[in-house]
Amino acid sequence: MRKASLDVCRVLACMAVVLGHSGMLFWDFDPSAPVWAAYNLLFVILRSSVLLFFMVSGALFLGREKLDFKKHLRRAGHMIVLYYVWSLICNGIDYLFLHYWTSGNAFLPLVLRGYFHLWFLPTMAMCYCALPLLHGMLYNNWDNIRRGAILMAVIVCAQATLNAVPNKSELFAALIAPYDFRYYRYFVMMPLGFVLYREKLSNRALAI
Repeated sequence: MRKASLDVCRVLACMAVVLGHSGMLFWDFDPSAPVWAAYNLLFVILRSSVLLFFMVSGALFLGREKLDFKKHLRRAGHMIVLYYVWSLICNGIDYLFLHYWTSGNAFLPLVLRGYFHLWFLPTMAMCYCALPLLHGMLYNNWDNIRRGAILMAVIVCAQATLNAVPNKSELFAALIAPYDFRYYRYFVMMPLGFVLYREKLSNRALAI
């Protein structure tokens, strides 16, 4: 069943992301002018819109009493596929016509590394992989706890091992670059989204 409030959050987050990336084109003010300070504050606020996507995902998936492990992994897999498809499209257009980001670089490593804002997709997929373990602990589902713990152990061990390989080739470095340990910091926003979604907030708390 659709959650209208979460759909509104998605719409607001999408609008904020678009404003955040397009507004910088018009940021041509004297740093001593008050309008520069206002723009700076606005963009600090808009930057938080990305976090809202992770909070919505946490509210949706952790709010369910049952989480199908295999189906959930397919969702993460779809994001990885979308990441490489869009990376191929965006880098291909740039490589053939624009020559803005791809000039002087080998094409395949560019596709593997992604294109500019596409970091969001593998990051969301990584956070999705951590959700079954948290969901299992939340609802005392030992099956998801076991499978989620094994999945995260495999992912973390693979990441640590591959990152430790010395003298990586350009292709190999590009292949593992999108799956950075630091991106797991966004996972914190998922349980936060779940907690806030379940709480009845006062108008003052909601505004904050």
